[in-house]
Amino acid sequence: WRVKGTPFYLGLDGSWQFGDADTTLSIGGVNALTATITPGYKIGPRVGYVTSLGPMVYGGLQYATGELRLSGPALAGGACTQPSGSFGLNCNVDLRGLNWLVGVEIPLANNVTFAIQADMTRYNTENLVHDATCGGGCTVKLDSDIDVLSVVGRLSIRLPGM
Repeated sequence: WRVKGTPFYLGLDGSWQFGDADTTLSIGGVNALTATITPGYKIGPRVGYVTSLGPMVYGGLQYATGELRLSGPALAGGACTQPSGSFGLNCNVDLRGLNWLVGVEIPLANNVTFAIQADMTRYNTENLVHDATCGGGCTVKLDSDIDVLSVVGRLSIRLPGM
């Protein structure tokens, strides 16, 4: 939506991402784990500015979801349990966080635009391991610096009457 009498636009931006990101890590002596991060949906406000040359530059902040899954041969034998008892490894963690986005949208024709956008998602700290053998019980938290950076190209066609 264009702010009347200005070159500014306000909008609501939402997306669903497909694909995974894998990395290898070790937790408390359990080695060679594969951590797979699957981004989910993102939604939030977006503000744009139309330049005198025609392209719109924009930025926004979104609420983001995702999932972390741990796998690997070291997890055979029931190590993947919800944290309870003396020791447990949480192998499926729902992630929540914030996504920052910046981009530029270029008009190609009357109702057609092309955009390139960079997204940086930072997920919250999550519990991965509970170990009651470390002096009364402790929880190892997943480092809050799980960041997912993506670059997206998008072709948009505005339908007549919209």
